[in-house]
Formats: sequence, C-alpha cells, structure tokens
Amino acid sequence: MMFKKLITTIVMVAATLMSITVQAQKVNTSNEITQLQVIDDDLGTRIIKYSADGRRYRIVMEGDKIGEIFVDGVKLNTAQYSDYEPAVKKIIARIEADLRQASLNREMADKQRGETELHRQESIRHREFAEAQHLKAQQLAREAGEHQLHLNKSTKQSNQQSIQEQHGVAEELNNQTQIHRAQAEAQEKQAQVHRTQAEVEQKQANVQAGKVKAHQEQSKVHRIKADNDRKAAEVHRAQAEKDKQLVDDMIDEVVSDGLSTTKASLTSIVLDANSLNVNGVKQSVELHARYKTKYLKNDGKRITYKRSDGSTSIMID
Repeated sequence: MMFKKLITTIVMVAATLMSITVQAQKVNTSNEITQLQVIDDDLGTRIIKYSADGRRYRIVMEGDKIGEIFVDGVKLNTAQYSDYEPAVKKIIARIEADLRQASLNREMADKQRGETELHRQESIRHREFAEAQHLKAQQLAREAGEHQLHLNKSTKQSNQQSIQEQHGVAEELNNQTQIHRAQAEAQEKQAQVHRTQAEVEQKQANVQAGKVKAHQEQSKVHRIKADNDRKAAEVHRAQAEKDKQLVDDMIDEVVSDGLSTTKASLTSIVLDANSLNVNGVKQSVELHARYKTKYLKNDGKRITYKRSDGSTSIMID
C-alpha cells in the first residue's frame, strides 16, 4: 500500500517537488515547496499542508485517494482532484523516503552504540589480561632472582657436600633460573601484545563513539528543524484562517451593499490602495474608502478574489 499509518509525523522537505496552482489545469513542476507538514491518524486519514508558489495548500487523503483539497483556505471542486494526483504522489514518495532514512539513521546509531560498547569491553579485558601477564612476569623474574641467590649461596657451601654434588645442585638451580627467565620474557611479550591490542580496541571504540555522537548531533538538528517547521506551519495556518475570514466578511459586505446580487454571481473582487473593483466594475470613491479602511491594513496591501469554473483563488499581497 502506498501509505503507512503514522501518528502525528512532522517532516520538512527542502527540495524542488511538483507544486499545485489554483487556476492551472496541469501541475507546475518549477516551484519549490518550502514548508511541509504531515499529520496521520489511526483511521487512515493523512493531512498534508505545505506552501508553494506563494500559496498555502491543504490536502486530505483518505487511504490512497484525495478526499479534499484547499488552496489558501478555499475548498476546490472534486473534478479538479485528478490534476493534483501526480504532485501528491511525489510528495508522499519523498515523505516515505525521508521516514525510511530516519529509521535507518536510528538503526545505524543503535548499532554503532552497541559496537562501541563491545569494543570498550574488549579493550578492558585486554588491559586486565595484560596487567595479569605483567604481574606474572614480575613474579617469575623474582623467582629467577631467588634461584640465582640460592645458586650463589650453594657455591659457597662448606665441606658438608662434595664438589660434585655442589656442581650438580648449582647446575640444576641455573637451569631453573634460565627457565624462569625465559618464562618471564615470554609472559612480558604476551602482555605487550595484549596492551597493543587493547590500544587498538580503544581507538576503534573512540571512532565508533565519534560516529554515534555525530548521528546524535544530526538527529538533534533535524528535531530542532522539524519543531521550527511545525511552529511556522501553525503560524501559516493561523494567518490563512485569518485571511479567509477577512475575505468572507468582505464578500458578505459586497453582497449586502448590492455590488453583487448573490455570492454565486460574484466572480471577482480587487481591492488595493487606489481602487475597488467588483466583477470588473470600478466602484465609487466613497465605497473604496470604506472598504480600504476596513479591509486593508496598510497602503501596500492588495486583496484579490477570483472564482471561475468551480475554482476559487484568494491572494493577499
């Protein structure tokens, strides 16, 4: 199935994707999606919100089909939905790819943490073994020294033993001394090998720890970015609702003033600092002054409302 069931997933896509325009019958692929918010629920409904081409889009998906499309807060005709399906599929594919990559990053970080711990434990074992070997080598060296002292002492013994017996004892002690020295040297070499291996394991553990830290820092950056995007999306949503309410109020007043007989017959409103035009007809200076004072917050603002063939567009510059 094309979609996964997720709970409140926020993903930021900063790439050039296929965007949707209100009046065009074909999707424009040249604009950049700068904000993308995706919310999934347990019932299989996915809400996609994003900004592109100076407009704000809200697409409600029911399973793998488009349920509703809103542009700048205005719901579009269902007959137009098929025009937007390629763009929606591209967005969904990017979302799924980002989610898969995030999962792989988490798995890689977990794996590297495990490997780091294994290297650390192995390094500890090698250090402990090397230390034990070193202590054993020292013990053998002491024993060799003791045998040497015994050998020296035996050569000075009195006439209680024959010269031949003394030489035999001395030779045996000398052999034991050589054996202990050889064992001590072998143990010391083995201890050095384990110390070297422990250093290698520690370096590997440090490298793995660095990779884990880098992944953690990257995850932190993505979390902060996602949170900022979510906040920005909320600001855009609030502004879109505010703008829609402003235009709805203006439409009600246009009909109330008789500038259009009904909402259904209203096809366009253009209000800026210089004039008010309703259905292509320029209105009086008095009406313009009243609408300007009420609906324009500064002289540089322009409100454009257009409706044609079931498609509605609202722009507030």
